[in-house]
Amino acid sequence: MHSLLLACQDISPSALRLLQEPHDVPMFTGDVMPVSFWALLLLLTSIVLAVSLVVSILVAWFIYKPYSKLPPAYQTLSPGLIWLLLVPLANLVIMLLIVLQVPDAFRKYFDHVGDSSVGDCGKLVGQIWAIATLCCFVPVVNYVAVFPAIACMILFTVKLWELAGKIGNKAPRADGKIRLPKSVV
Repeated sequence: MHSLLLACQDISPSALRLLQEPHDVPMFTGDVMPVSFWALLLLLTSIVLAVSLVVSILVAWFIYKPYSKLPPAYQTLSPGLIWLLLVPLANLVIMLLIVLQVPDAFRKYFDHVGDSSVGDCGKLVGQIWAIATLCCFVPVVNYVAVFPAIACMILFTVKLWELAGKIGNKAPRADGKIRLPKSVV
């Protein structure tokens, strides 16, 4: 660095002295880092883990609550399985089961009561959420995938709450038959 500075002709001698004199800037020496660094790192890690645990609990609850309002005859998964979203790595598999089976359970119920206004019951949005969440583990793709994952997670849970709100207003059809979707008939 000193030879590089000498190569420049317009450097003043006082600037050169500043570069040569030791400064009062604390530096890490060798492999030893101050205890305050490790304490700060531990604190920040604990905060991130606590926030992610709270968010995971809220997401599981926001899916569990409307699904548990569905009559047990229509539930394809046990509502308690939704809490497996809190288990690391298992949450990736259970998320796929949830986004495929929970909307189907709601659709079965609403087909039975004769309400075709519910559409796909959030299945497409749920699938996008699951795929985008899995894409969050791919380097570089994760920067783009995180936004649709969060947006679709919110839309999926809002749709489930909307469907759960309709459950109390519907009574099963009088003939007791399950109506097949129009695409099957």
